[in-house]
Amino acid sequence: MTAAHFNIPPPTKPRFGRHEQLAATGTGDYPTYVLTESDGGQYTFNTFNPTNSEAQRGAFSQYTGPGGIETVATYEEGQLITIAQGPHRSNYHYYEDGPNKGLLHTVSWRSTQDETLRTATYTYYSDVGDEGSYGWPGDLKSVNVTDSDGNVVNGAYYRYDIATNFNYGSGHRH
Repeated sequence: MTAAHFNIPPPTKPRFGRHEQLAATGTGDYPTYVLTESDGGQYTFNTFNPTNSEAQRGAFSQYTGPGGIETVATYEEGQLITIAQGPHRSNYHYYEDGPNKGLLHTVSWRSTQDETLRTATYTYYSDVGDEGSYGWPGDLKSVNVTDSDGNVVNGAYYRYDIATNFNYGSGHRH
């Protein structure tokens, strides 16, 4: 849900016949925002407090479904580390050095018995000209999903048109 669906600043009444409601909660200069859906589900977003890392300000914090099941996000040093729903969780790991430092490296889905069920591994273009100039450094190159035995069960390869862009002339940073 974007601000286009609400009258900002508050009061935040939905427009276009929608029934969601966005409310600031808490006290002080930096409230938490809660988006309540018509079915009772609630999304909670982090405050914009300058003590939070820039990436964490306004980011997803928690979802509570109509049945009370909670999904909670955990951040460390401004990066999403875990999303947990009951006993299930997804763990997020990032490249720690090199040209892809800070970019998402793997996401692992874990069971209630703490077993890895699936792992998605992300690779990125590292140099202009890498693999025939199909992406700029930092552009997502591929995603491979493996099962608990390491067998690839799904994958995708991404290419970008960096040599020619007919709207803006030759090549542009996207």
